Amino acid sequence: MSLIITLYTSRLVLQSLGIEDFGIFSVVGGTVTIMSFLSGAMASANQRFFSYTLGDCGKSSIELKNIFNTSLNIHILIVSIGIVVALTFGLYLVDSVLNVEPDKQEAAKFIFYCAVFSFCCSVIQVPYNALIIAYEKMTVFAALGIVDVVLKFLVAISLQFLATDKLEAYGFLLCISSFLVLIFHMAYVKTRFACSKYSFYWDQKLFNTLISYTGWNLFGNLSSVMSVQGINIILNVFFGVTVNASRAIAFQVQMAVTGLINSLMTAINPQIVKSYANGDLSYMQHLVFKGTKYSFILMFLISLPLMLQIDYILDLWLGVVPEYANIFCQLILVDSLIVILSSGLMTAFQATGKIKAYQVIVGGILLLNIPISYAFLSFGAAPYVVAWVAIMLSVLAFGARIVLLTRVMSFDVISFFKLVILKVISIVVVAGLPSIIVNSLELTTNLKFFVVVSSSILFIAITVYFLGLDSDERSFLKKIVATSISKLTTNRV
Repeated sequence: MSLIITLYTSRLVLQSLGIEDFGIFSVVGGTVTIMSFLSGAMASANQRFFSYTLGDCGKSSIELKNIFNTSLNIHILIVSIGIVVALTFGLYLVDSVLNVEPDKQEAAKFIFYCAVFSFCCSVIQVPYNALIIAYEKMTVFAALGIVDVVLKFLVAISLQFLATDKLEAYGFLLCISSFLVLIFHMAYVKTRFACSKYSFYWDQKLFNTLISYTGWNLFGNLSSVMSVQGINIILNVFFGVTVNASRAIAFQVQMAVTGLINSLMTAINPQIVKSYANGDLSYMQHLVFKGTKYSFILMFLISLPLMLQIDYILDLWLGVVPEYANIFCQLILVDSLIVILSSGLMTAFQATGKIKAYQVIVGGILLLNIPISYAFLSFGAAPYVVAWVAIMLSVLAFGARIVLLTRVMSFDVISFFKLVILKVISIVVVAGLPSIIVNSLELTTNLKFFVVVSSSILFIAITVYFLGLDSDERSFLKKIVATSISKLTTNRV
Protein backbone atom coordinates (compact mmCIF):
# COMPACT_ATOMS: atom_id res chain seq x y z
CA MET A 1 0.00 0.00 0.00
CA SER A 2 2.82 2.42 0.90
CA LEU A 3 4.43 1.68 -2.48
CA ILE A 4 1.25 2.63 -4.37
CA ILE A 5 0.64 5.76 -2.27
CA THR A 6 4.26 6.92 -2.69
CA LEU A 7 4.18 6.51 -6.45
CA TYR A 8 0.81 8.22 -6.78
CA THR A 9 2.05 11.05 -4.56
CA SER A 10 4.95 11.62 -6.96
CA ARG A 11 2.52 11.77 -9.87
CA LEU A 12 0.40 14.41 -8.13
CA VAL A 13 3.44 16.50 -7.20
CA LEU A 14 4.87 16.36 -10.73
CA GLN A 15 1.51 17.33 -12.24
CA SER A 16 1.10 20.24 -9.80
CA LEU A 17 4.63 21.62 -10.01
CA GLY A 18 5.54 20.78 -13.58
CA ILE A 19 8.86 19.31 -14.70
CA GLU A 20 10.91 22.49 -14.15
CA ASP A 21 9.71 23.21 -10.59
CA PHE A 22 9.94 19.52 -9.72
CA GLY A 23 13.56 19.58 -10.86
CA ILE A 24 14.24 22.75 -8.84
CA PHE A 25 12.81 21.15 -5.72
CA SER A 26 14.93 18.06 -6.27
CA VAL A 27 18.27 19.80 -6.78
CA VAL A 28 17.75 22.57 -4.16
CA GLY A 29 16.45 20.14 -1.56
CA GLY A 30 19.39 17.92 -2.44
CA THR A 31 21.89 20.57 -1.38
CA VAL A 32 20.48 20.30 2.15
CA THR A 33 20.25 16.52 1.94
CA ILE A 34 24.04 16.49 1.58
CA MET A 35 24.16 17.39 5.28
CA SER A 36 22.18 14.25 6.11
CA PHE A 37 25.51 12.41 6.25
CA LEU A 38 25.78 13.87 9.77
CA SER A 39 22.51 12.36 10.98
CA GLY A 40 23.05 9.22 8.91
CA ALA A 41 26.32 8.53 10.69
CA MET A 42 24.69 9.02 14.08
CA ALA A 43 21.76 6.81 13.08
CA SER A 44 24.16 3.91 12.52
CA ALA A 45 25.89 4.64 15.82
CA ASN A 46 22.61 4.87 17.75
CA GLN A 47 21.22 1.62 16.39
CA ARG A 48 24.50 -0.16 17.02
CA PHE A 49 24.95 1.05 20.63
CA PHE A 50 21.26 0.71 21.59
CA SER A 51 21.03 -2.82 20.15
CA TYR A 52 24.42 -3.83 21.58
CA THR A 53 23.44 -2.58 25.06
CA LEU A 54 20.13 -4.43 24.95
CA GLY A 55 21.89 -7.57 23.69
CA ASP A 56 24.49 -7.51 26.45
CA CYS A 57 22.73 -8.80 29.54
CA GLY A 58 25.37 -7.19 31.74
CA LYS A 59 24.27 -3.69 30.73
CA SER A 60 21.74 -1.79 32.84
CA SER A 61 18.81 0.42 31.87
CA ILE A 62 20.69 3.36 33.37
CA GLU A 63 23.47 2.88 30.82
CA LEU A 64 20.90 2.85 28.03
CA LYS A 65 19.39 6.09 29.36
CA ASN A 66 22.84 7.69 29.48
CA ILE A 67 23.53 6.65 25.89
CA PHE A 68 20.17 8.08 24.77
CA ASN A 69 20.72 11.42 26.54
CA THR A 70 24.26 11.74 25.20
CA SER A 71 23.05 10.85 21.72
CA LEU A 72 20.30 13.47 21.85
CA ASN A 73 22.82 16.08 22.96
CA ILE A 74 25.01 15.21 19.98
CA HIS A 75 22.03 15.53 17.63
CA ILE A 76 21.21 18.96 18.99
CA LEU A 77 24.85 19.89 18.29
CA ILE A 78 24.51 18.47 14.75
CA VAL A 79 21.43 20.63 14.15
CA SER A 80 23.36 23.73 15.25
CA ILE A 81 26.29 22.91 12.96
CA GLY A 82 23.92 22.04 10.11
CA ILE A 83 22.14 25.39 10.32
CA VAL A 84 25.43 27.31 10.21
CA VAL A 85 26.72 25.30 7.23
CA ALA A 86 23.38 25.61 5.42
CA LEU A 87 23.17 29.36 5.82
CA THR A 88 26.72 29.85 4.52
CA PHE A 89 27.92 27.20 2.08
CA GLY A 90 24.40 26.02 1.24
CA LEU A 91 23.14 29.45 0.28
CA TYR A 92 26.28 29.97 -1.81
CA LEU A 93 25.42 26.84 -3.81
CA VAL A 94 21.86 28.03 -4.42
CA ASP A 95 22.90 31.57 -5.35
CA SER A 96 26.05 30.96 -7.37
CA VAL A 97 26.40 27.34 -8.50
CA LEU A 98 23.02 25.81 -9.28
CA ASN A 99 21.55 26.27 -12.73
CA VAL A 100 18.17 27.89 -11.87
CA GLU A 101 16.27 30.43 -13.96
CA PRO A 102 16.50 34.01 -12.52
CA ASP A 103 12.72 34.29 -12.03
CA LYS A 104 12.83 31.14 -9.88
CA GLN A 105 15.69 32.23 -7.60
CA GLU A 106 13.48 33.51 -4.76
CA ALA A 107 11.33 30.38 -4.81
CA ALA A 108 14.51 28.26 -4.80
CA LYS A 109 15.75 30.10 -1.70
CA PHE A 110 12.44 29.57 0.08
CA ILE A 111 12.58 25.84 -0.76
CA PHE A 112 16.11 25.80 0.62
CA TYR A 113 15.00 27.26 3.97
CA CYS A 114 12.13 24.77 4.15
CA ALA A 115 14.55 21.93 3.44
CA VAL A 116 16.81 23.13 6.27
CA PHE A 117 13.89 23.04 8.71
CA SER A 118 12.90 19.54 7.57
CA PHE A 119 16.53 18.47 7.95
CA CYS A 120 16.55 19.68 11.56
CA CYS A 121 13.38 17.68 12.31
CA SER A 122 14.84 14.54 10.74
CA VAL A 123 18.06 14.88 12.76
CA ILE A 124 16.28 15.20 16.12
CA GLN A 125 14.09 12.22 15.15
CA VAL A 126 17.09 9.87 14.70
CA PRO A 127 17.66 8.72 18.33
CA TYR A 128 13.92 8.17 18.85
CA ASN A 129 13.67 6.12 15.68
CA ALA A 130 16.79 4.14 16.59
CA LEU A 131 15.33 3.27 20.00
CA ILE A 132 12.14 1.92 18.38
CA ILE A 133 14.24 -0.30 16.11
CA ALA A 134 16.54 -1.44 18.94
CA TYR A 135 13.52 -2.59 20.97
CA GLU A 136 12.25 -4.29 17.78
CA LYS A 137 8.87 -2.52 17.79
CA MET A 138 8.55 -3.13 14.08
CA THR A 139 4.78 -2.71 13.97
CA VAL A 140 5.19 0.80 15.38
CA PHE A 141 8.11 1.49 13.05
CA ALA A 142 5.97 0.47 10.08
CA ALA A 143 2.97 2.47 11.34
CA LEU A 144 5.04 5.65 11.70
CA GLY A 145 6.40 5.07 8.21
CA ILE A 146 2.85 4.85 6.87
CA VAL A 147 1.94 8.06 8.72
CA ASP A 148 4.85 9.79 6.97
CA VAL A 149 3.71 8.48 3.57
CA VAL A 150 0.09 9.50 4.17
CA LEU A 151 1.04 13.02 5.29
CA LYS A 152 3.07 13.53 2.11
CA PHE A 153 0.13 12.21 0.10
CA LEU A 154 -2.17 14.76 1.77
CA VAL A 155 0.36 17.49 0.95
CA ALA A 156 0.32 16.42 -2.71
CA ILE A 157 -3.49 16.49 -2.80
CA SER A 158 -3.52 19.94 -1.18
CA LEU A 159 -1.43 21.32 -4.04
CA GLN A 160 -4.28 20.61 -6.44
CA PHE A 161 -6.45 23.22 -4.68
CA LEU A 162 -3.91 25.99 -4.11
CA ALA A 163 -3.78 29.08 -6.29
CA THR A 164 -0.53 30.45 -4.78
CA ASP A 165 3.01 29.58 -5.88
CA LYS A 166 2.81 25.81 -5.65
CA LEU A 167 6.57 25.28 -5.38
CA GLU A 168 6.79 27.41 -2.24
CA ALA A 169 3.56 25.94 -0.86
CA TYR A 170 4.94 22.43 -1.36
CA GLY A 171 8.09 23.24 0.60
CA PHE A 172 6.10 24.81 3.45
CA LEU A 173 3.63 21.93 3.72
CA LEU A 174 6.48 19.42 3.80
CA CYS A 175 7.92 21.35 6.74
CA ILE A 176 4.67 20.83 8.63
CA SER A 177 4.67 17.15 7.66
CA SER A 178 8.26 16.67 8.93
CA PHE A 179 7.44 18.40 12.22
CA LEU A 180 4.36 16.22 12.81
CA VAL A 181 6.30 13.00 12.12
CA LEU A 182 8.91 14.12 14.67
CA ILE A 183 6.21 14.80 17.28
CA PHE A 184 4.65 11.37 16.71
CA HIS A 185 8.02 9.65 17.20
CA MET A 186 8.76 11.61 20.37
CA ALA A 187 5.30 11.01 21.82
CA TYR A 188 5.46 7.24 21.34
CA VAL A 189 9.01 6.79 22.63
CA LYS A 190 8.52 9.00 25.68
CA THR A 191 5.38 7.12 26.75
CA ARG A 192 6.86 3.64 26.17
CA PHE A 193 10.55 3.68 27.11
CA ALA A 194 11.71 5.04 30.46
CA CYS A 195 15.24 5.53 29.12
CA SER A 196 13.95 8.23 26.75
CA LYS A 197 13.02 10.67 29.51
CA TYR A 198 15.49 13.41 28.65
CA SER A 199 17.60 15.04 31.32
CA PHE A 200 20.86 16.75 30.59
CA TYR A 201 23.68 14.27 31.02
CA TRP A 202 27.31 14.65 30.11
CA ASP A 203 29.95 11.92 30.19
CA GLN A 204 33.05 12.89 28.27
CA LYS A 205 34.16 9.26 27.88
CA LEU A 206 30.78 8.16 26.48
CA PHE A 207 30.65 11.26 24.28
CA ASN A 208 34.11 10.45 22.90
CA THR A 209 33.11 6.82 22.30
CA LEU A 210 30.01 7.82 20.32
CA ILE A 211 31.84 10.54 18.40
CA SER A 212 34.79 8.25 17.66
CA TYR A 213 32.49 5.57 16.27
CA THR A 214 30.48 8.20 14.43
CA GLY A 215 33.60 9.89 13.08
CA TRP A 216 34.41 7.05 10.72
CA ASN A 217 30.75 6.63 9.87
CA LEU A 218 30.71 10.30 8.88
CA PHE A 219 33.09 9.64 6.02
CA GLY A 220 31.11 6.62 4.83
CA ASN A 221 27.81 8.46 4.98
CA LEU A 222 29.27 11.54 3.31
CA SER A 223 30.48 9.32 0.49
CA SER A 224 27.06 7.72 0.12
CA VAL A 225 25.21 11.04 0.16
CA MET A 226 27.65 12.77 -2.19
CA SER A 227 27.43 9.90 -4.67
CA VAL A 228 23.73 10.79 -4.98
CA GLN A 229 23.36 14.51 -4.24
CA GLY A 230 26.79 15.55 -5.52
CA ILE A 231 25.95 13.94 -8.85
CA ASN A 232 22.61 15.79 -8.77
CA ILE A 233 24.48 19.11 -8.61
CA ILE A 234 26.87 18.09 -11.40
CA LEU A 235 23.94 17.08 -13.64
CA ASN A 236 22.29 20.42 -12.89
CA VAL A 237 25.40 22.33 -13.96
CA PHE A 238 25.70 20.37 -17.23
CA PHE A 239 22.04 19.87 -18.19
CA GLY A 240 19.74 22.00 -16.00
CA VAL A 241 16.71 21.14 -13.88
CA THR A 242 14.92 18.90 -16.43
CA VAL A 243 17.50 16.12 -16.03
CA ASN A 244 17.30 16.63 -12.26
CA ALA A 245 13.57 15.94 -12.53
CA SER A 246 14.23 12.74 -14.52
CA ARG A 247 16.71 11.45 -11.96
CA ALA A 248 14.44 12.47 -9.08
CA ILE A 249 11.62 10.40 -10.58
CA ALA A 250 13.97 7.40 -10.77
CA PHE A 251 14.86 7.80 -7.12
CA GLN A 252 11.18 8.05 -6.23
CA VAL A 253 10.73 4.65 -7.85
CA GLN A 254 13.81 3.32 -6.07
CA MET A 255 12.66 4.57 -2.66
CA ALA A 256 9.21 3.12 -3.16
CA VAL A 257 10.64 -0.28 -4.07
CA THR A 258 13.47 -0.40 -1.51
CA GLY A 259 11.20 0.86 1.27
CA LEU A 260 9.53 -2.53 1.22
CA ILE A 261 12.84 -4.40 1.35
CA ASN A 262 14.43 -2.09 3.92
CA SER A 263 11.63 -2.95 6.32
CA LEU A 264 12.75 -6.58 6.17
CA MET A 265 16.39 -5.73 6.90
CA THR A 266 15.38 -3.22 9.56
CA ALA A 267 13.62 -6.05 11.39
CA ILE A 268 16.68 -8.31 11.11
CA ASN A 269 19.45 -5.79 11.84
CA PRO A 270 18.93 -5.54 15.65
CA GLN A 271 19.14 -9.33 15.89
CA ILE A 272 22.42 -9.33 13.96
CA VAL A 273 23.93 -6.81 16.38
CA LYS A 274 22.52 -8.54 19.48
CA SER A 275 23.84 -11.92 18.27
CA TYR A 276 27.29 -10.42 17.92
CA ALA A 277 27.03 -8.86 21.39
CA ASN A 278 26.12 -12.29 22.82
CA GLY A 279 29.04 -13.93 21.01
CA ASP A 280 26.74 -16.07 18.85
CA LEU A 281 28.58 -15.53 15.56
CA SER A 282 27.04 -18.60 13.94
CA TYR A 283 23.50 -17.26 14.34
CA MET A 284 24.61 -13.79 13.29
CA GLN A 285 26.04 -15.22 10.08
CA HIS A 286 22.83 -17.20 9.52
CA LEU A 287 20.82 -13.97 9.77
CA VAL A 288 23.15 -12.18 7.34
CA PHE A 289 22.78 -14.99 4.78
CA LYS A 290 19.01 -15.30 5.04
CA GLY A 291 18.34 -11.58 5.22
CA THR A 292 20.49 -10.85 2.16
CA LYS A 293 18.96 -13.64 0.06
CA TYR A 294 15.33 -12.88 0.94
CA SER A 295 15.84 -9.14 0.46
CA PHE A 296 17.31 -9.65 -3.00
CA ILE A 297 14.57 -12.08 -4.06
CA LEU A 298 11.83 -9.71 -2.93
CA MET A 299 13.43 -6.75 -4.67
CA PHE A 300 14.06 -8.69 -7.89
CA LEU A 301 10.43 -9.82 -7.89
CA ILE A 302 9.34 -6.17 -7.94
CA SER A 303 12.18 -4.72 -10.03
CA LEU A 304 12.21 -7.10 -13.02
CA PRO A 305 8.69 -6.34 -14.32
CA LEU A 306 9.27 -2.65 -13.53
CA MET A 307 12.46 -2.54 -15.61
CA LEU A 308 10.95 -4.45 -18.52
CA GLN A 309 7.81 -2.33 -18.72
CA ILE A 310 9.23 0.97 -17.50
CA ASP A 311 7.98 3.02 -20.49
CA TYR A 312 4.40 1.82 -20.05
CA ILE A 313 4.52 2.29 -16.27
CA LEU A 314 6.00 5.81 -16.41
CA ASP A 315 3.48 6.91 -19.02
CA LEU A 316 0.61 5.47 -16.98
CA TRP A 317 2.00 6.87 -13.75
CA LEU A 318 3.13 10.36 -14.76
CA GLY A 319 1.35 11.19 -18.00
CA VAL A 320 4.17 13.54 -19.03
CA VAL A 321 7.51 11.72 -18.76
CA PRO A 322 10.76 13.75 -18.68
CA GLU A 323 13.52 12.69 -21.06
CA TYR A 324 15.88 10.02 -19.71
CA ALA A 325 13.52 9.12 -16.82
CA ASN A 326 13.05 5.59 -18.18
CA ILE A 327 16.73 4.67 -18.47
CA PHE A 328 17.53 6.35 -15.13
CA CYS A 329 14.85 4.16 -13.51
CA GLN A 330 16.21 0.97 -15.05
CA LEU A 331 19.84 1.63 -14.16
CA ILE A 332 19.12 2.84 -10.62
CA LEU A 333 17.08 -0.31 -9.96
CA VAL A 334 20.00 -2.44 -11.20
CA ASP A 335 22.31 -0.52 -8.85
CA SER A 336 19.87 -1.07 -5.97
CA LEU A 337 19.86 -4.82 -6.60
CA ILE A 338 23.65 -4.85 -6.29
CA VAL A 339 23.62 -2.69 -3.15
CA ILE A 340 21.00 -4.89 -1.45
CA LEU A 341 23.52 -7.75 -1.54
CA SER A 342 25.65 -5.70 0.88
CA SER A 343 22.88 -4.90 3.34
CA GLY A 344 23.64 -7.72 5.78
CA LEU A 345 27.39 -7.24 5.40
CA MET A 346 27.10 -3.57 6.38
CA THR A 347 25.15 -4.43 9.53
CA ALA A 348 27.71 -7.09 10.48
CA PHE A 349 30.44 -4.47 10.19
CA GLN A 350 28.50 -2.03 12.35
CA ALA A 351 28.07 -4.76 14.96
CA THR A 352 31.84 -5.27 15.29
CA GLY A 353 32.49 -1.57 15.79
CA LYS A 354 35.70 -2.00 13.74
CA ILE A 355 34.73 0.35 10.95
CA LYS A 356 37.76 2.56 10.30
CA ALA A 357 39.24 0.68 7.32
CA TYR A 358 35.78 -0.21 6.07
CA GLN A 359 34.53 3.38 5.91
CA VAL A 360 37.75 4.74 4.41
CA ILE A 361 38.00 2.13 1.65
CA VAL A 362 34.32 1.66 0.78
CA GLY A 363 33.61 5.37 1.20
CA GLY A 364 36.55 6.19 -1.02
CA ILE A 365 35.25 3.86 -3.72
CA LEU A 366 31.79 5.48 -3.64
CA LEU A 367 33.27 8.99 -3.79
CA LEU A 368 34.97 8.10 -7.07
CA ASN A 369 31.52 8.49 -8.62
CA ILE A 370 31.92 12.27 -8.66
CA PRO A 371 35.28 12.70 -10.50
CA ILE A 372 34.63 9.80 -12.89
CA SER A 373 31.13 11.03 -13.76
CA TYR A 374 32.39 14.60 -14.16
CA ALA A 375 35.09 13.39 -16.54
CA PHE A 376 32.58 11.46 -18.69
CA LEU A 377 30.15 14.39 -18.80
CA SER A 378 32.97 16.80 -19.70
CA PHE A 379 33.63 14.70 -22.79
CA GLY A 380 29.97 14.91 -23.83
CA ALA A 381 28.53 11.68 -22.41
CA ALA A 382 24.77 11.33 -21.94
CA PRO A 383 23.37 12.16 -18.47
CA TYR A 384 22.64 8.52 -17.59
CA VAL A 385 26.34 7.65 -17.74
CA VAL A 386 26.42 8.61 -14.04
CA ALA A 387 24.17 5.62 -13.30
CA TRP A 388 26.52 3.26 -15.17
CA VAL A 389 29.43 4.60 -13.13
CA ALA A 390 27.44 4.04 -9.92
CA ILE A 391 26.74 0.41 -10.91
CA MET A 392 30.42 -0.35 -11.55
CA LEU A 393 31.46 1.24 -8.25
CA SER A 394 28.72 -0.65 -6.36
CA VAL A 395 30.14 -3.94 -7.66
CA LEU A 396 33.64 -2.88 -6.58
CA ALA A 397 32.34 -1.77 -3.14
CA PHE A 398 30.55 -5.10 -2.67
CA GLY A 399 33.81 -6.99 -3.25
CA ALA A 400 35.65 -4.68 -0.86
CA ARG A 401 33.06 -5.25 1.88
CA ILE A 402 33.49 -9.02 1.70
CA VAL A 403 37.29 -8.84 1.82
CA LEU A 404 37.27 -6.37 4.72
CA LEU A 405 34.70 -8.33 6.73
CA THR A 406 36.89 -11.44 6.67
CA ARG A 407 39.65 -9.40 8.32
CA VAL A 408 37.61 -8.33 11.35
CA MET A 409 35.67 -11.52 12.07
CA SER A 410 35.39 -15.18 11.13
CA PHE A 411 33.09 -14.76 8.14
CA ASP A 412 32.45 -17.81 5.93
CA VAL A 413 32.94 -16.29 2.46
CA ILE A 414 32.64 -19.62 0.65
CA SER A 415 29.25 -20.37 2.24
CA PHE A 416 28.09 -16.81 1.52
CA PHE A 417 28.86 -17.22 -2.18
CA LYS A 418 27.41 -20.72 -2.29
CA LEU A 419 24.23 -20.07 -0.30
CA VAL A 420 23.54 -16.48 -1.37
CA ILE A 421 25.43 -15.13 -4.38
CA LEU A 422 25.27 -18.19 -6.64
CA LYS A 423 21.60 -18.66 -5.82
CA VAL A 424 20.61 -15.09 -6.65
CA ILE A 425 22.68 -15.13 -9.85
CA SER A 426 20.87 -18.34 -10.87
CA ILE A 427 17.52 -16.68 -10.18
CA VAL A 428 18.45 -13.60 -12.24
CA VAL A 429 19.65 -15.61 -15.25
CA VAL A 430 17.04 -18.38 -15.28
CA ALA A 431 14.06 -16.09 -14.56
CA GLY A 432 15.38 -13.01 -16.37
CA LEU A 433 16.11 -14.46 -19.81
CA PRO A 434 12.60 -15.87 -20.51
CA SER A 435 11.09 -12.65 -19.13
CA ILE A 436 13.14 -10.61 -21.61
CA ILE A 437 12.02 -12.91 -24.44
CA VAL A 438 8.37 -12.46 -23.46
CA ASN A 439 8.92 -8.69 -23.32
CA SER A 440 10.10 -8.76 -26.95
CA LEU A 441 6.80 -10.21 -28.23
CA GLU A 442 4.66 -8.03 -30.48
CA LEU A 443 1.44 -7.52 -28.50
CA THR A 444 -0.96 -4.67 -27.82
CA THR A 445 0.32 -2.35 -25.10
CA ASN A 446 -2.12 -3.29 -22.33
CA LEU A 447 -1.97 -7.01 -23.09
CA LYS A 448 1.82 -6.95 -23.23
CA PHE A 449 2.01 -5.29 -19.82
CA PHE A 450 -0.23 -7.95 -18.26
CA VAL A 451 1.63 -10.84 -19.96
CA VAL A 452 5.12 -9.55 -19.10
CA VAL A 453 4.33 -8.77 -15.45
CA SER A 454 2.48 -12.03 -14.77
CA SER A 455 5.01 -14.22 -16.62
CA SER A 456 8.05 -12.60 -14.98
CA ILE A 457 6.54 -13.08 -11.52
CA LEU A 458 5.74 -16.69 -12.38
CA PHE A 459 9.26 -17.32 -13.73
CA ILE A 460 10.81 -15.82 -10.59
CA ALA A 461 8.52 -17.79 -8.25
CA ILE A 462 9.34 -21.11 -9.95
CA THR A 463 13.06 -20.35 -10.09
CA VAL A 464 13.19 -19.27 -6.46
CA TYR A 465 11.43 -22.45 -5.36
CA PHE A 466 13.76 -24.82 -7.21
CA LEU A 467 17.04 -22.88 -7.22
CA GLY A 468 16.78 -20.23 -4.53
CA LEU A 469 15.49 -22.21 -1.54
CA ASP A 470 17.18 -25.09 0.25
CA SER A 471 15.31 -28.27 1.26
CA ASP A 472 14.36 -26.94 4.71
CA GLU A 473 12.97 -23.72 3.24
CA ARG A 474 10.96 -25.65 0.64
CA SER A 475 9.55 -27.93 3.35
CA PHE A 476 8.60 -24.92 5.46
CA LEU A 477 6.92 -23.27 2.46
CA LYS A 478 4.97 -26.47 1.71
CA LYS A 479 3.71 -26.56 5.30
CA ILE A 480 2.53 -22.94 5.08
CA VAL A 481 0.69 -23.62 1.80
CA ALA A 482 -0.84 -26.86 3.15
CA THR A 483 -1.98 -25.10 6.33
CA SER A 484 -3.52 -22.24 4.36
CA ILE A 485 -5.39 -24.63 2.05
CA SER A 486 -6.59 -26.63 5.05
CA LYS A 487 -7.95 -23.50 6.73
CA LEU A 488 -9.73 -22.39 3.56
CA THR A 489 -11.29 -25.83 3.14
CA THR A 490 -12.41 -25.93 6.78
CA ASN A 491 -13.97 -22.47 6.57
CA ARG A 492 -15.95 -23.43 3.48
CA VAL A 493 -17.28 -26.55 5.16
